[in-house]
Amino acid sequence: MPSMFPGMYADPNDPNRRPRTPAGDPDTWPASLRWSYWLGVAAAIVMVLAGLVMLTENPQAASDANPGAGRDLIEAFRGNLRFVGIANIITGLLIAALAAQLRSGSRLSRRILLVVIALAVFLNVVAFAIQVGGLAMILIVILLALAAFLMFRPDANHYVAYKTDAEH
Repeated sequence: MPSMFPGMYADPNDPNRRPRTPAGDPDTWPASLRWSYWLGVAAAIVMVLAGLVMLTENPQAASDANPGAGRDLIEAFRGNLRFVGIANIITGLLIAALAAQLRSGSRLSRRILLVVIALAVFLNVVAFAIQVGGLAMILIVILLALAAFLMFRPDANHYVAYKTDAEH
């Protein structure tokens, strides 16, 4: 029975820490990894579309409506739009490629995917904070955070450990 007070050593009977896959069938792809894959693909699609929209945005048209905006401000905004747009396209493609490898249970690709997700989350939060991107940035962050969370659930960890150990 799990202890009421957390300690240094986890109880193996703790329902929050043990894998939920049956012990006799470790080859089945856990639901948490499947959901992580689909959330990653959805986030990658939104990221590429948002990046393409940012690259086609014309900040000069917005400056015509606001005559107080200087040329330097418009050029800085255009540079930020291009940077975030290109970064979203690149990280979206990387996430889609690395998420496809979740099925194989590779530890290295899962770790690299986590780093790319962290970078994408940071960039999209900053883009929303400096008002370069809109609500799509928040949608991207939510999808990526859920994908990263589900990627490291106990079922997924058990599956990846089994697949990695089976290769060696």
